[in-house]
Amino acid sequence: MTLTGATYGRRDGYLNPRGALQGFVERARELGCIWLQDEVVSFTPATGHTYAVQTQASGVITTPALVLATGPWTQQLATPVGLELPVLPVRRQACYISRCRSH
Repeated sequence: MTLTGATYGRRDGYLNPRGALQGFVERARELGCIWLQDEVVSFTPATGHTYAVQTQASGVITTPALVLATGPWTQQLATPVGLELPVLPVRRQACYISRCRSH
């Protein structure tokens, strides 16, 4: 196979989101965490050094640590509690091309 064209940037990369999530879930379970798939409605600082997280189906969950991994929706979730995070959504496009041979 001959490479006839390509692009590369030193900041380019690819991550399989489903595979990464599965790895995080498996490791979290190994550490004794419970995996809960639910929608976060809001969160607020609670007593002491904890957060109260309001979920759609499971109610309120309290936690001493909170990670916002909501991608382009992070600022939307953080703003109501006064957090200003430097998260800017960037649209990425990927396409695959193949060279056609003339007959």
